[in-house]
Formats: sequence, C-alpha cells, structure tokens
Amino acid sequence: MAGPLQYLLQGGHCRFFDQLAAQILLERLVCTGGSLTQYRMGLLGHVFDLHTGHDSHFGANSAILQCPHRTGPLRHDERSGAIGLMGASGLDDEVAVYRQAGDHVIGLIAGITDAQWTSPALGPWTVRTLVGHIGRAFTTVTEYLARPANTPDVHSAADYYLVALTMTDPVSIQARAEKAARDLGEDPLAAIRAFRDAALDALASEGDPLITTVAGGMLLSDYLPTRIVELAVHSVDLARATGQATELPAAVCDSALQVAVAAAGRRGQGQSVLLALTGRKPLPDGFSVV
Repeated sequence: MAGPLQYLLQGGHCRFFDQLAAQILLERLVCTGGSLTQYRMGLLGHVFDLHTGHDSHFGANSAILQCPHRTGPLRHDERSGAIGLMGASGLDDEVAVYRQAGDHVIGLIAGITDAQWTSPALGPWTVRTLVGHIGRAFTTVTEYLARPANTPDVHSAADYYLVALTMTDPVSIQARAEKAARDLGEDPLAAIRAFRDAALDALASEGDPLITTVAGGMLLSDYLPTRIVELAVHSVDLARATGQATELPAAVCDSALQVAVAAAGRRGQGQSVLLALTGRKPLPDGFSVV
C-alpha cells in the first residue's frame, strides 16, 4: 500500500487513524471491491458530472457508476499521480476494454426506437446528435492512428483532458456533434457499427504508436482510455435519454473512474473528490473532473 497511500497522505488529501481505515478508504475510492462490495460510488446529495459542458449529471441516488466486485493490486502512475487498478498490463488490455465499451453502447443504440431519435438527450442535443458524438469515440481513433507523431506532448489520459479543454469550446463541440449526426446517414446503428469495426481494425496493428491528437502527440495507450471515458459516460447519457436500464461493464467502469480520479488530481480537485466519494462533503454545483 506504500505507493498509493503515500500519495494520498503526502499530498495532504487525508489522514487516517489506522492502516485498516486507510486501506478501506482507498479501496472504496478506486472501487476495488474486497470488503466494500456492498458499497457504491454514490455522491451524497449531489451530482457527479464526468463530461463538462454537456449538462450531463449522475444523480445522488444513481447506481449507474456502480463498480461490481473487482480484485487486483493497485498501481500509482508516477507521471500523472493517477491511482487505479492494475489489470493485466499492455495495450491489448486497453483495446479489450475499449471493445467492451463499444459493444455496450452499441447494444444501447440498438434499443433506440424510431420515435426517440429526435427526442431530447443531453443539453441541446437530440438522441441522434448524442449518438453522432458517441461515434467520434471510434472515428477519432481511426483518424489519429493515420497521423503519426514524432514526440509525446501529453503523457496520460488525465493530462489529455487538461490540454484538450483549453483548446475546445462549446460552439466547436456542438458543430462537430451536428456534423457527426448527419454522417450517421439513414441507418445510424449500421454506421456506428462500421465506425467501431474500422477502429478495431486499425487497432489490430502491432506496437503502441505515437499518434497526433487534438491535444498533441500521445502514445495510443495513453489516448485510448479517454475514448473509454467517452463511451462509458455517454452510454449512461443515452440510457437515461431513451429509458433503458444499464450498468456499465466492470472493466469499463474501472477504466473511466481511474481517468476521472486522475483528472481531478491534476486539476487540483483531488481532495474535493475524495471527500465527496467518502461522504464527507458534497461537490459544488456544476463540478466536473474532465
């Protein structure tokens, strides 16, 4: 427990009376299960917005971001300060989680009725606009893999959000989403499946290349978790907008939560998130970690 625990203690995020209390809190923070399988990631009396600028909220009583029982050692990313779960290492595992996130959202898209495509979904977006935006979690992977980078400018998924959010604005996000919605054509489900398949085909190549993203050069293994976040959070948005019940797959939830916590730390919000996740203090209105 030395690495992650020292990070929390030395960073002034919290103090503990004994080692057991420290381990329980850390397990709860990263949703590792163990003795805490009965707990859920609930933010008492508030909302947890994982996607800024879209008016997307997880209610205080929402079970959407529940993490089913998960075992495995913790890891501490020295570059970004991220604390998370150590699964089997390597890009192959990131691709497997990305595939799972894609399958999950496609299942939800398949459940959209004809009448729901023009219904409100997220802020000014209709269901179709939201699905178009979701498709960009696939198309950007394909596009960026075709644009090699010479140097790494961004070294983690959390840092990507720090940089990207300074380079985008609501108007450009809206314009891209509307174009993506038009690009879905007459059969949105078939279009999304094609985008997913193209991304997975592109990911089948060997190695962990440097790619050019909107935030700069990144290793593919650092960029792909940001797409998992997008697919995870917008799966929840889509399910809520279309009245479908959903629970994120465990690995998808773990990956998205890890990036969210790391992003909070990088933005100086780690203590606020920690206190909220442990029921000490609610988050302020409009709070977002990415």
